[in-house]
Amino acid sequence: MNGKHIMALVIGSLASGCSFPHAIPTDSLQNRLNDLAREKPTPPQDIRLAMCYQISEPKDVEAATFLCPDCGRKTRHPGERAPGDRATQAERDRFRYQSHIPYLIELWEDTRKPIADLEPFAARYGLKVSVDSTDLCAHCRHTDPRQNRYLYLVIEQADGKIVRTPLSCHNISLLKRFLQSKDWAADRDSENSTLRDYLGKIETILGIKAAP
Repeated sequence: MNGKHIMALVIGSLASGCSFPHAIPTDSLQNRLNDLAREKPTPPQDIRLAMCYQISEPKDVEAATFLCPDCGRKTRHPGERAPGDRATQAERDRFRYQSHIPYLIELWEDTRKPIADLEPFAARYGLKVSVDSTDLCAHCRHTDPRQNRYLYLVIEQADGKIVRTPLSCHNISLLKRFLQSKDWAADRDSENSTLRDYLGKIETILGIKAAP
């Protein structure tokens, strides 16, 4: 088969409506977002779940220690007894603040490796990835200690723009999948959702909007 025959086959295929697999653009985050936005989201499914919950009594919060990665100093967060029926609102608020801390420290530990795994993929696009854990450090914290504490996923773009979103294992996984995926349609999670279904969340994490 000569070159003319090959060209004729290609033209004929395109004319008949056949398309060839296209490579996902990798030259910029904007191009990848635009390409992802052109995909079709997964059709919604009608799933009915039983909504039966049993409210459990609050449990005492154990003391926890956090080693700050920024200043290298430790912060000991004291334990807190669960409030009784006659507890004041101030006591209930204090318990609510303290009960969240052990979960955040565990989240910090659980996301250290995923963040390290994400960094080389982010670097390809000029992104720097880090976690802001200052709310857990008594020496670095810049928020009112009476307010809820949070961990943040921090994305620094190539132009210096900083984007902060709440830290979660799911957000880290989404970002890594978006940066390394080679097939939008085939890349599905345990709920059979594609990355297109999470376009809005990916835009929020990156601080970039896909072209309309």
